[in-house]
Amino acid sequence: MKFFSNQFNKGLHGMFFRALPGCALLVVLFGCSKPPAENLLFISFDTTRADHLSAYGYKIKTSPNIDALAAQGVLFQRAFSHAPSTLPSHASMFTGKLPPDHGVRCNGKFTLPEEQLTLAEILYGNGFETGAVLGAFPLDKRFGLDQGFSFYDDDFRLSQLTLKHQASERVMDKVGFWQGQTYLDFERNAYEVTTLATKWLQKTKGRWFLFVHYFDPHEPYEPPPAWRTLFENQYDAEIAFADRQLGKLLETVNSMPGKTLIVFTADHGQGLGDHGEITHDRYLYDSTQWIPLVFCMKDKIKAGSKIINPVSHIDVMPTILDLLGVPSTEGIQGRSLAKAILAGEDLENKPIYMESLSHKLEKPEGIDVRGLVRDNWKFILTNEEHGGKKTIRKELYDLDSGGGGGGENADLSLKEAGRAAEMDKKLSGWVEKLEHEGAKPNPLKISEETRQKLKSLGYL
Repeated sequence: MKFFSNQFNKGLHGMFFRALPGCALLVVLFGCSKPPAENLLFISFDTTRADHLSAYGYKIKTSPNIDALAAQGVLFQRAFSHAPSTLPSHASMFTGKLPPDHGVRCNGKFTLPEEQLTLAEILYGNGFETGAVLGAFPLDKRFGLDQGFSFYDDDFRLSQLTLKHQASERVMDKVGFWQGQTYLDFERNAYEVTTLATKWLQKTKGRWFLFVHYFDPHEPYEPPPAWRTLFENQYDAEIAFADRQLGKLLETVNSMPGKTLIVFTADHGQGLGDHGEITHDRYLYDSTQWIPLVFCMKDKIKAGSKIINPVSHIDVMPTILDLLGVPSTEGIQGRSLAKAILAGEDLENKPIYMESLSHKLEKPEGIDVRGLVRDNWKFILTNEEHGGKKTIRKELYDLDSGGGGGGENADLSLKEAGRAAEMDKKLSGWVEKLEHEGAKPNPLKISEETRQKLKSLGYL
């Protein structure tokens, strides 16, 4: 649903009015009570495992600024992504819907349909200035996540900002000059993301919503030289570098007038060799699906709170709207966590759906992986086809058995056959319903340029 440029007239007059019938439209556009006073800073770290952050018990201090946010707000100990890839995960965050229902099933091949109502569109309609600074090409505006943003910075070419700092080794090394490589067309580092985000904030005049996407933890791991010697694991070094730059952004936000709701999460994690997966985008184990989630707002959210109940990305949008006092809309599949955050109310343990279809969508013979989390159990159904041979694998894990959030060392599908059969039936029925009733996909014809950019990031 586009609000800007030449989409404004046809989009606002047509699809937007159809999407929000009757008084619901008036509520979202103009509100019916005193407008909320709080701003919103929404931070997403790409490819960041929860168990590689100090706030989630990691022994190596990778994330002092994220840890501080968690200490000042509420941390969800068991939050899950619905897909191990960037675009579908962010689409779920912004729409409150599962991938089959918003129509974006993998990176690069789909664009978010205009009829999908986004968080940015709702906040823009309620008087917020809406801005986004992106760290990498998978969230380029051609894929539709710019809907509702009046400012959407996805220009990954070598900018004047980088040119002015070309003497800075940490900047130039990250963008690839020191290795004779050029990543300038599809990513930028945390230093530049923070600088651009800060410049936008300094121009705001009223209530604002800023989405900031840090891509540094994504492979290839090339932290600035000064950070390489601080950490044996270069993945950790990338997280730490991004965390440092996030700290600078938070300093700016904290110096600004008014209160700000700060939300921190990751789109997905990283395999790092667990279950034979080095990166992500293939399986649905906790290494890629268990993600950090923190909400922080001074004087409104109790500091140091922790919630153990399973939640997911589709819960983020309705929770933000509730905490900001902004009316929501129909069709959101997620539920607001606001009462649990503000009043400590118990959360119902709702089942969580997840999928990994990138390899199946890339070629007829591939791997289709679906998953279901219910309470402390995860069931994974894998359908794989190679050389005309089809195999089905069913796995069941007790997520509590490993402590914290990872208990996937022992497949209990045979030992707990009854539970596995029950979850298999639930998942299969859910998949059938989602595929039948979900959004009509909006496939995107991929240019050779787009294909090469996605391939360079490991997505094709």
